Amino acid sequence: MKSTKRLLALALVVACAALFGAQNALATESGTTVTNNATISYAVDGVDQDDVTTDTPATFVIDQLVDVLVVSNSNPEYVTPGETTPYLSFTVTNQGNDYQDFVLTLSRGTAENDIYDEDSSILSNLTLSTPTAGYSVANDGTNDYIDELAPGDSVEIRATYSQVPSSVVNGDEQDIILLATARAGHNTVTGATGAGALGAVLVATGLSTPDTAGSVDIVFGDEAGDASGDIARNAAHSDMAQFEVQSASISITKSSFVVYDGVNVVSSGEEPKRIPGACVIYRVVVTNDAGAAVSANLGNITDVLPTAYVTMASNFYDGAGATANGPVRVFTMNSNRANVEADASSPSGVYYTTNYTLSGSTLTVDLAAILAAEGSAPNEYEAGELKPGESVYVDFAVLID
Repeated sequence: MKSTKRLLALALVVACAALFGAQNALATESGTTVTNNATISYAVDGVDQDDVTTDTPATFVIDQLVDVLVVSNSNPEYVTPGETTPYLSFTVTNQGNDYQDFVLTLSRGTAENDIYDEDSSILSNLTLSTPTAGYSVANDGTNDYIDELAPGDSVEIRATYSQVPSSVVNGDEQDIILLATARAGHNTVTGATGAGALGAVLVATGLSTPDTAGSVDIVFGDEAGDASGDIARNAAHSDMAQFEVQSASISITKSSFVVYDGVNVVSSGEEPKRIPGACVIYRVVVTNDAGAAVSANLGNITDVLPTAYVTMASNFYDGAGATANGPVRVFTMNSNRANVEADASSPSGVYYTTNYTLSGSTLTVDLAAILAAEGSAPNEYEAGELKPGESVYVDFAVLID
């Protein structure tokens, strides 16, 4: 008899544990009434008796668990100066057991505010939306919110930036935090409505308040998040994402040197001077800094000549005078390009170029044409591409009037 009692008790424990596990896995909706009877079989003097069932079943109502999780999908989201409509992506998940509205609030992180320094209105220039089918970001005139997020469902929330300031530079960052705060939603068990409007603020049942089997208590189960004041168990959760600027870092310098004056004999060690008739070489150097994150695709170099004093030469000059080459030459430094000279020591190919125009006093050199697309990975180049650490030199000859 004692063994039978032990087996019956163990069976009841196992059944309860299995039921509890199943309810957790299914996230039974709050307000659901759970009714359970127990039945005992027994015998008297070896004769089986009729089973006895509880007169009054044990009945309770499933309480409401409010638990939201926000996870950033953009760590970081790389942007370029002037880029339009880049976005940060977050996932908001209803880990509770009831339909909830979720108010969405954006704030800036305190660590990185480089982009904010250029755009102090960045928060108002961010727009919230979702691509998740069946959901949208609503607004009640004050709050952006997700309407009626089902238990166990997740939505992607995008914070889209209207335009990155063109004044930001490579390495600038901006931390953005999304906070989702639960509000009351509809309930399919009790028939409570609420779809299409922002629900009421939720109030948790006191931690020391005894459970009431016949009514719905509210339990906050969320973790602390990244937003200021986002503590654990406050019906809200937040996470931080980041915009990071990845850009080329382009600099341009211009210098000049004299190579021939028609008087001083360079081959005899005499140095030419900048006298009328002398040939001066202007040198323009464009560099993409070695610390830059990405390549730049160069367009045109434009130079307005001081034509009151100089005239564009018809040929390039060296110490002996005019050469047979045109007046514009281009070479690169620290580059793996095969079709543009790496230095000035052995001019050939497109070292001297015809990809320029002279309109009045304005010289335009087409670097996208000169630095043509070439090669294959890892030494592949797009037209005009200048990779981090590379420089392109443009020399052109003028004669002093």
